[in-house]
Amino acid sequence: MPSCVVKACKNYMSKLKNSQGITYHRFPRKKNRRDDWVLIIRNCRGENNWNPSSASTVCSAHFDEIDFMTSAKGKRYLVPHSIPKRIKRPAVCTSSVVRDPDCKAFQLLIHAYSF
Repeated sequence: MPSCVVKACKNYMSKLKNSQGITYHRFPRKKNRRDDWVLIIRNCRGENNWNPSSASTVCSAHFDEIDFMTSAKGKRYLVPHSIPKRIKRPAVCTSSVVRDPDCKAFQLLIHAYSF
């Protein structure tokens, strides 16, 4: 069953049927377009070595409406040169240790940033 490879996306075929308007799109075959998609997904997943499998898909929720065309039979396709755009980057966490002036305690501060 197709599921979206975008991190934290909960769309998968058994949950969201086509009647709900979600479609799943495989990675392009052309190398330059495929490389663009892979880079976008790697960045959103925070995984520099991630590579798609032959079954990897991105759901329609990550594309703008102008990225689609519909065939005469009603099948929805991505227009050439479409790239996933509607992707939230995961929060980046940093931490720091603050030392008490009396040296009796340490406090760990965690900061979350979303870009």
